[in-house]
Amino acid sequence: MQRCGASFWRGYENRMRSTVRDSSVQITVNATVDQNYPIQVSTDLVNWTVLTSVTVSGGVGQFTDSTAGGSHRFYRAVVQ
Repeated sequence: MQRCGASFWRGYENRMRSTVRDSSVQITVNATVDQNYPIQVSTDLVNWTVLTSVTVSGGVGQFTDSTAGGSHRFYRAVVQ
């Protein structure tokens, strides 16, 4: 298991973590229950694209990016 790049806003550092398994990245978001968080991806920290969204249930939301394929990516959860 390896750590993967993820960007955070000040005060939200402990709300999102990521792990790499094979060529997939698993993202876990700890946040407010029953809220939807768009997950964005970037290769340069300048241009961001919405990859998916996660609905947090029980304080934790998860998704797996099986398209990562060993590429260098940064992820962020957007608070709306």
